[in-house]
Amino acid sequence: QATWVDMGCILLNTSATYTWEKANGYCQENENATLVEILTEEQLEFLHMAITVVDDQSSKHNWWTAGTDLGVEGHWVWMRSLQTVGDFVWITGYPKSTIGSNCMALSAGFGY
Repeated sequence: QATWVDMGCILLNTSATYTWEKANGYCQENENATLVEILTEEQLEFLHMAITVVDDQSSKHNWWTAGTDLGVEGHWVWMRSLQTVGDFVWITGYPKSTIGSNCMALSAGFGY
């Protein structure tokens, strides 16, 4: 359970493809929730496990998180808490400072 790693409820919705903005809106309007914030390595490990289980039942997906640098390019924060995104979340070579990449996803192509 996600509560073991202090994450509350996790919804992995495979019924539709969303942009980051649409996914954020869906969470707020339909689930009274926000996109996921990953504050500890244990939370990241839990998400990897949960996502792998879901993706093994269907096709591989990219999963939006609440990570964004929309406010200040290169300064990644979790949009609800405004805490800085921890270095442990990123794979080698990321984040990239590009104007067009402002929202964080856990990507199957990068092993989540």
